[in-house]
Amino acid sequence: MTAKLFCKTGQLKGASYTISDKATIGKDPGNTICLSLPTLSRRHASLFFNVKQGCYFLQDLGSQNGTRLDGIRVREQQRLGNLHIITLADSFDFIFQMIEDKSHDGSQEDKTVVESVAQSSLPFIHKQPPEENKTVVAAAIVPPSLPPIQK
Repeated sequence: MTAKLFCKTGQLKGASYTISDKATIGKDPGNTICLSLPTLSRRHASLFFNVKQGCYFLQDLGSQNGTRLDGIRVREQQRLGNLHIITLADSFDFIFQMIEDKSHDGSQEDKTVVESVAQSSLPFIHKQPPEENKTVVAAAIVPPSLPPIQK
Protein backbone atom coordinates (compact mmCIF):
# COMPACT_ATOMS: atom_id res chain seq x y z
CA MET A 1 0.00 0.00 0.00
CA THR A 2 1.19 3.52 -0.71
CA ALA A 3 -0.18 6.97 0.03
CA LYS A 4 0.37 10.52 -1.12
CA LEU A 5 0.51 13.84 0.65
CA PHE A 6 -0.45 16.90 -1.40
CA CYS A 7 0.52 20.25 0.11
CA LYS A 8 -2.16 22.91 -0.35
CA THR A 9 -0.79 25.86 1.67
CA GLY A 10 2.40 27.62 2.69
CA GLN A 11 5.80 27.60 1.00
CA LEU A 12 5.28 24.00 -0.13
CA LYS A 13 1.97 24.63 -1.95
CA GLY A 14 1.72 22.28 -4.93
CA ALA A 15 4.32 19.77 -3.67
CA SER A 16 3.41 16.09 -3.33
CA TYR A 17 5.14 13.25 -1.51
CA THR A 18 4.71 9.49 -1.88
CA ILE A 19 4.71 7.35 1.26
CA SER A 20 5.17 3.60 1.33
CA ASP A 21 4.93 1.65 4.61
CA LYS A 22 6.41 4.33 6.87
CA ALA A 23 7.61 7.93 6.64
CA THR A 24 8.93 10.52 9.04
CA ILE A 25 8.61 14.24 8.42
CA GLY A 26 10.87 16.96 9.78
CA LYS A 27 13.82 19.20 9.02
CA ASP A 28 16.48 16.64 9.99
CA PRO A 29 18.10 15.13 6.85
CA GLY A 30 17.50 11.63 8.26
CA ASN A 31 13.72 11.93 7.76
CA THR A 32 11.96 10.26 4.86
CA ILE A 33 10.47 13.67 3.97
CA CYS A 34 12.98 16.37 4.84
CA LEU A 35 11.52 19.87 4.85
CA SER A 36 13.91 22.64 5.86
CA LEU A 37 11.32 24.98 7.28
CA PRO A 38 11.99 26.90 10.50
CA THR A 39 8.62 26.09 12.13
CA LEU A 40 9.04 22.30 11.80
CA SER A 41 10.82 20.23 14.42
CA ARG A 42 13.80 18.07 13.53
CA ARG A 43 11.54 15.01 13.81
CA HIS A 44 8.04 16.42 13.55
CA ALA A 45 5.59 13.61 12.67
CA SER A 46 5.35 10.11 11.26
CA LEU A 47 2.91 8.22 9.09
CA PHE A 48 2.84 4.44 8.96
CA PHE A 49 0.74 1.65 7.47
CA ASN A 50 -0.75 -0.89 9.91
CA VAL A 51 -1.15 -4.15 7.96
CA LYS A 52 -3.46 -5.70 10.56
CA GLN A 53 -5.93 -2.79 10.39
CA GLY A 54 -5.33 -2.08 6.70
CA CYS A 55 -4.87 1.67 7.12
CA TYR A 56 -2.37 4.44 7.75
CA PHE A 57 -1.85 6.20 11.06
CA LEU A 58 -0.47 9.65 11.90
CA GLN A 59 1.61 10.35 15.00
CA ASP A 60 3.17 13.58 16.28
CA LEU A 61 6.75 13.00 17.41
CA GLY A 62 6.73 15.55 20.23
CA SER A 63 7.03 18.50 17.86
CA GLN A 64 7.20 22.00 19.32
CA ASN A 65 4.60 23.55 16.98
CA GLY A 66 2.29 20.54 16.77
CA THR A 67 0.53 18.40 14.22
CA ARG A 68 -3.21 18.58 13.51
CA LEU A 69 -5.58 16.18 11.82
CA ASP A 70 -8.63 17.94 10.38
CA GLY A 71 -7.94 20.87 12.71
CA ILE A 72 -7.61 18.82 15.92
CA ARG A 73 -4.26 18.54 17.71
CA VAL A 74 -2.74 15.04 17.42
CA ARG A 75 -1.82 13.76 20.87
CA GLU A 76 -1.79 10.03 20.12
CA GLN A 77 -1.84 7.87 16.98
CA GLN A 78 -4.71 8.83 14.69
CA ARG A 79 -6.19 6.70 11.93
CA LEU A 80 -6.00 8.32 8.49
CA GLY A 81 -8.57 8.14 5.70
CA ASN A 82 -8.75 9.61 2.23
CA LEU A 83 -8.91 13.39 2.07
CA HIS A 84 -8.00 13.97 5.71
CA ILE A 85 -6.10 17.22 6.21
CA ILE A 86 -2.77 17.01 8.05
CA THR A 87 -1.46 20.36 9.28
CA LEU A 88 2.15 20.69 10.36
CA ALA A 89 3.20 23.56 12.64
CA ASP A 90 -0.04 25.45 11.88
CA SER A 91 1.53 26.45 8.56
CA PHE A 92 1.34 23.60 6.05
CA ASP A 93 -1.84 21.75 5.10
CA PHE A 94 -1.44 18.38 3.40
CA ILE A 95 -4.25 16.34 1.87
CA PHE A 96 -3.80 12.63 2.56
CA GLN A 97 -4.79 10.05 -0.07
CA MET A 98 -4.30 6.27 -0.06
CA ILE A 99 -3.24 4.63 -3.32
CA GLU A 100 -3.76 0.92 -3.94
CA ASP A 101 -1.13 -0.88 -6.02
CA LYS A 102 -2.72 -3.15 -8.62
CA SER A 103 -0.42 -6.15 -8.35
CA HIS A 104 -2.93 -8.96 -8.92
CA ASP A 105 -3.06 -8.34 -12.72
CA GLY A 106 0.60 -7.38 -13.19
CA SER A 107 -0.24 -3.73 -13.87
CA GLN A 108 1.76 -1.03 -12.10
CA GLU A 109 -0.99 1.56 -12.60
CA ASP A 110 -2.13 3.25 -9.39
CA LYS A 111 -5.78 3.17 -8.46
CA THR A 112 -7.43 5.57 -6.03
CA VAL A 113 -9.05 3.81 -3.11
CA VAL A 114 -12.68 4.86 -2.78
CA GLU A 115 -14.14 4.50 0.69
CA SER A 116 -17.77 3.69 1.17
CA VAL A 117 -19.93 6.24 2.95
CA ALA A 118 -20.09 3.97 5.99
CA GLN A 119 -16.28 4.06 6.39
CA SER A 120 -15.91 7.74 5.63
CA SER A 121 -15.28 10.20 8.44
CA LEU A 122 -17.02 12.93 6.44
CA PRO A 123 -20.63 13.71 7.32
CA PHE A 124 -23.27 12.12 5.10
CA ILE A 125 -26.37 14.14 4.34
CA HIS A 126 -29.38 12.18 3.17
CA LYS A 127 -32.13 14.16 1.52
CA GLN A 128 -35.56 12.60 1.84
CA PRO A 129 -37.64 12.58 -1.36
CA PRO A 130 -40.77 14.75 -1.03
CA GLU A 131 -43.93 12.85 -0.26
CA GLU A 132 -46.72 13.12 -2.81
CA ASN A 133 -49.36 15.78 -2.18
CA LYS A 134 -47.53 17.14 0.85
CA THR A 135 -46.66 20.83 1.05
CA VAL A 136 -43.96 22.14 3.35
CA VAL A 137 -44.28 25.81 4.26
CA ALA A 138 -41.81 28.07 6.04
CA ALA A 139 -44.45 29.06 8.59
CA ALA A 140 -44.22 25.54 9.99
CA ILE A 141 -41.07 26.58 11.89
CA VAL A 142 -42.90 29.42 13.71
CA PRO A 143 -44.16 28.36 17.14
CA PRO A 144 -47.98 28.04 17.15
CA SER A 145 -48.31 30.58 20.00
CA LEU A 146 -47.23 33.47 17.74
CA PRO A 147 -49.80 35.20 15.54
CA PRO A 148 -49.42 34.85 11.76
CA ILE A 149 -47.39 37.50 9.96
CA GLN A 150 -49.62 40.22 8.41
CA LYS A 151 -48.73 41.71 5.03
